[in-house]
Amino acid sequence: MKMPLKSLSVCLILLLGSAILFTSGCQKGPKPPEGLPRLYPAVLILKQEGKPLANASITLMDAEEEGPNARWGISAASDENGEAVLKVNGLFKGCPAGRFKVVIIKNETEKGTKMPPAPDPVANPIEYEKWRIESEKPRPVPKTFCLVDQKYSDFKTTPVEVEIKEGSNRIDVDAGKSVRNVEKIQIL
Repeated sequence: MKMPLKSLSVCLILLLGSAILFTSGCQKGPKPPEGLPRLYPAVLILKQEGKPLANASITLMDAEEEGPNARWGISAASDENGEAVLKVNGLFKGCPAGRFKVVIIKNETEKGTKMPPAPDPVANPIEYEKWRIESEKPRPVPKTFCLVDQKYSDFKTTPVEVEIKEGSNRIDVDAGKSVRNVEKIQIL
């Protein structure tokens, strides 16, 4: 049985309309967690000795230990201009309004010594044996240096506090003097 052209057109329009309505109701990205307060655009501009502090990790914590925003993980990483766009739980752009302590961490690890690739043991057994003996020697562990004073790396000692207000926020943050301290590694 042949379907009239008009009926076919109506069916296609209804089908297409249903598909558009169905997909337009879909949310992009993950659903915000229950209780997440309104987020406001927030960028921290990190500087150290007046220069942009690139590739630093920052974390914000409610200035009051049990404050209303204490449960949200607010963090960012600074770009080459020292700008860090805040996100909640790493997914939701922005930050709730309130006062926050700011932790700033930037580390650098020195380059370690690498072994050259192994020579072919069949084609060059003497060179391979030298390489094997050298490869069994212990290598020094590369050191990691903190490039921001360690007082900035703890919520109890950081001198930096910011206030995020309703609306758009661009806040300059001073990360203190440049340092190069060997990081103390704690073994738990």
